[in-house]
Amino acid sequence: MILFGGNACNNAHSLMIKIVEDLNIPVLKLAYPSNQDELIGLVDKTNIFLEDLKSFDDDLDVDLTPRKTKVPIGHVKKQLNNL
Repeated sequence: MILFGGNACNNAHSLMIKIVEDLNIPVLKLAYPSNQDELIGLVDKTNIFLEDLKSFDDDLDVDLTPRKTKVPIGHVKKQLNNL
């Protein structure tokens, strides 16, 4: 019932924030830039955040399922040639 009614959007947002926090998903929180220098700083901070994600090796895919083993490129080419 918390996702219905006049306050549904706020409740859904709060629920998503709670889920993200419970799953320990990395979050980037930045203030909205008001000038060019702050915008450049925002881009720099975003790049640093994304670089740090590369070192976050949890063996999970974007849909939170374990990564599958890699398929050799030769197998992929063979499948594409068969189409």
